[in-house]
Amino acid sequence: MGGGAVTSTASADINQLRRELTYRFNVHPVWTWPPQLLQAMIGMFNLAFGGQPPAAPLPGFRPHLVKSVQDETHLSPAG
Repeated sequence: MGGGAVTSTASADINQLRRELTYRFNVHPVWTWPPQLLQAMIGMFNLAFGGQPPAAPLPGFRPHLVKSVQDETHLSPAG
């Protein structure tokens, strides 16, 4: 974000903002947040820290393992 020297007044303001944010996180833990708030906060973190959002998973996509049978002769009755 911005650069430059931080004055003692600005430092005090930043500390006050940090205390307020910490208080709010304690009163309203993240697991109680609605999805819209979570999305907004993630977006703000991405903007502030230059992060790239991960690709969204496909709706309804559930990965699963598929077992492959190479040789099915052991399943046939002996002839």
